[in-house]
Amino acid sequence: KGTAVDAAFANGGLAHAVDYDDTWLPVGHPSCTVFPVILSLGEKLNSSGKELIEAFVIGLEIHGKVGYGYNTPGFHSTSVYGVLGAAAAAAKLLRLDAWQVRMALAIAGSHASGLGKNSGTMTKPYHAGNAASGGLRAALLAKAGFNGDPDILGPSGYPATFMRTDDYDAQTTIAALGNPYHIVSPGIAVKKYPTCYLNHRALDAILNLATSHNIKPEDVEEVVVTVPHDKWLNRTDLDFGLRAKFSIQYNMVEALLNRKVVIESFEDDHVFRPEVQDMIQRVRLNVDSSIPKEYENAANPITIQLKDGRTLNDRVDIPHGDWDDRLTQEEILAKYQDNAKRVLTPDNCLRSAELVLGLER
Repeated sequence: KGTAVDAAFANGGLAHAVDYDDTWLPVGHPSCTVFPVILSLGEKLNSSGKELIEAFVIGLEIHGKVGYGYNTPGFHSTSVYGVLGAAAAAAKLLRLDAWQVRMALAIAGSHASGLGKNSGTMTKPYHAGNAASGGLRAALLAKAGFNGDPDILGPSGYPATFMRTDDYDAQTTIAALGNPYHIVSPGIAVKKYPTCYLNHRALDAILNLATSHNIKPEDVEEVVVTVPHDKWLNRTDLDFGLRAKFSIQYNMVEALLNRKVVIESFEDDHVFRPEVQDMIQRVRLNVDSSIPKEYENAANPITIQLKDGRTLNDRVDIPHGDWDDRLTQEEILAKYQDNAKRVLTPDNCLRSAELVLGLER
């Protein structure tokens, strides 16, 4: 019932609310900032399915290519890169000319925000909504004649501010556009677990061990997770349930206690159970500085020491769902239905899935 901009804000926040949305390189979440734009603006413009897909790919292309190979220290990259992707997607649907697109990106650059410090709180998904709505608003303003600096990716602009570098080469970014499309290579990871993606290697490994050896929590003496540095999801002082998504210690405990990690795993009452607080003390991080710090090359080997003297080890370098080990369409549909059944009837779960799978028609 609200405006397209308000709808993009609401859906962007909802899309990222439980950290179950897709992820990729540059480290961040692409769809939660772009899809809400094509959903609300596409409805307003009565866009076709093909037009929505084109705008989605364009938005993700800008989101991915602008930040590829760079990071945004202190900032939440999803919101910083995502607002440009949102503006690009909106510009495509609005059929802006080249100058208007430059203005849209310039205006969107001033919407870029989101502090990494807010990870594990309600404000983190707020960043995604803010990026989606800010990018859409920027494109609408550009269409109306509003202006900004046409060289926003140039010297002393966006890269120097958010990436803290003066070496950014916009021409290299331009040359890489569509060559290949970022949605194709490196591609997108679809999460198996509703938790920070940096947990997923370790989760696959510890769940492998727990199920194959039928490990009972009371049999565990210690769990050792090897990490590249001591800030790798190292958190035991959990003040909110959401904060547990960014605690590798909690994720290991939840995997052992319940043999699964699901949306309910991060509700306050679940996180603060006495048995969790007891077992989290048995998880130790082992820092191995030889492991690369960059996500794509990192590793998190797991060792479980049992009270009977046995030592179990596993290591998963590519979590299932990663762009290098993609979920099958059947697995994606199963994930979708597990989420959708919370708000839709079984028939509407299937119908909505069919509509999305046939969107181009």
